[in-house]
Amino acid sequence: MTLTTDQILDLYRSGSYGTPDAPVRSSSPKQVFWSVYFGHRKASEYSRTIHYAAAQAGAIAKKSKTNQPSRSLDLPRRTT
Repeated sequence: MTLTTDQILDLYRSGSYGTPDAPVRSSSPKQVFWSVYFGHRKASEYSRTIHYAAAQAGAIAKKSKTNQPSRSLDLPRRTT
C-alpha cells in the first residue's frame, strides 16, 4: 500500500519517522523522506517513482519546520 503525502506528514508529526536529530531510516520511504529533508536530493528526482509522496512530504516538512515532532525526553538547555 502506498501512502499519500498527507499520511506521511501525519506519521512524521506523530514521531513515527523520528526527529531531525534522530531520524528513523528503517524503510525506503523514510530514507527518501530524510534525504529530501536534509537536502541531499530533490523531490523532483523521485517524480516517476513510488516514493514521490515521501519525497514531497520531506520537502514540505523542511519548509515548515514548526511542525517537527518533539523528543519524548526533552531536557532543558543549560545557559552559561
